[in-house]
Amino acid sequence: MFNKPNITRSQIITGILVIVIMYFSFFFLFGRYGFIKYTQSKRSNTVREQELSVTQEHNQELEKKINSFKNNNIDKDLLDEQVRKNMGYVGEDETVIYFDQ
Repeated sequence: MFNKPNITRSQIITGILVIVIMYFSFFFLFGRYGFIKYTQSKRSNTVREQELSVTQEHNQELEKKINSFKNNNIDKDLLDEQVRKNMGYVGEDETVIYFDQ
């Protein structure tokens, strides 16, 4: 009644190989350590490196300020600026105008 389809051994092997290739291709792209995760982590790493660079520059500026306050190397203008800014000291004949930054 029904004709059996003729499936040869080479067709079975080809089918299995196609399934295996599709399986590995899927995990290459979408797996836990796949290509998409790799590109996302690479982008994230680039952003973090830029943030690190900005933070290091800020850290160097703060270190320069700290070093200028040490006993043997006091910058009197910087000291005066910081006292006025942080502690609110104002001379009798001075007017303070604050600007938003």
